[in-house]
Amino acid sequence: MVLKGPGYRNTQSNITYVPSVNQGLFSPGSCIGIAITSLHLQQGDANGSLIYNAQCQNLIIDGCVVDGDLAGTNVQPLIYSATANTVIHNKTLRPVNQYQYAIQLHGASAININSEVNDNRFENTGKDILVSRTPGSQFQVEGLRLVRNTFLTTSTEQITVQAAFHIDISHNIIDQSRYMAIWPNAISGPIDSILISHNYLGLIPNGGVGVYIPNAAYSTADVVIGANRFASGTYGIATGSNANIIVANNIMTGDGTTGSTGIQASGLSNILGNIVQGYVTPYLLGGAYNSSANWQLLCRPAGLTPQMHPRRTDVTDQHPDPSRGLLRLRSVTNGPGTRASVLVPECCVASGGVACAGEENDTRRPAAQPV
Repeated sequence: MVLKGPGYRNTQSNITYVPSVNQGLFSPGSCIGIAITSLHLQQGDANGSLIYNAQCQNLIIDGCVVDGDLAGTNVQPLIYSATANTVIHNKTLRPVNQYQYAIQLHGASAININSEVNDNRFENTGKDILVSRTPGSQFQVEGLRLVRNTFLTTSTEQITVQAAFHIDISHNIIDQSRYMAIWPNAISGPIDSILISHNYLGLIPNGGVGVYIPNAAYSTADVVIGANRFASGTYGIATGSNANIIVANNIMTGDGTTGSTGIQASGLSNILGNIVQGYVTPYLLGGAYNSSANWQLLCRPAGLTPQMHPRRTDVTDQHPDPSRGLLRLRSVTNGPGTRASVLVPECCVASGGVACAGEENDTRRPAAQPV
């Protein structure tokens, strides 16, 4: 079945829902295959989701605009789905209440497998995506892809995972996150196998957290956090005593506020190939871990702009020389000094844009230094 409107910009596609029960404007029964496309849906009071899907498999929602109620009193998710093969694509979702999620994907009485949320835009003042499970249920979300979405909401959570198997969170833009950008928090079931890669995480200063994996009621294991860009924020990545965490090849810039920490890991972890700068504590590592070929910024002279330049780092360490405007990095590793060719930032003078004189032939090089 296909439910298609004339396009969300056409006023004939506008539907405002005033529910009397805690379900939805669209609440299909047991079925296989429904497509909802090209509509503008808006909540109308303090109860109910716009789309509440507890039974129908293969639900496709495409090309719609979905708005929370104007009064901001509704805390139910705009879209709720607890079945397999839900695809939410090319939508604009605007939750209003600060406690309201735009999308909730849930494991309840049947497995919720192979769903996708991709190419969507999240705006306004609510939260974004919740992946959850009914406590005690044997079913949960599995094989979920959250890919190529843009998150511009200003509430406290963008992507929250409370129970799941096999999730891909990649190629998203998360901007101005105010607390938890990505929050695997296993309070309703175990979390196993999450890939968090190639995301941009723009965090607000003095409080924003990029990826936070706390100790919770259930276990979190087999997480890969790689090739992401963390911008601003007080905390980059923080994990509890979770098993099998890999943090690799991320570029992270902190806000420099008191207590700011780049990477904090206390469980069984591999920390490798990261560039971390702008945090009071770049690395806070404990428990069983392996750390190698990570780099941290030693100084940033005032009034200078960094430029990336390849430089070998296999000779005797030299202290930073602010008078020359050099930005020095050092390796963070639990082994002996490392011979490696890496990208080391250099500087140019901001006032004139002149590169550091003679730097190409400067023999003073920072060495790899063990922790």
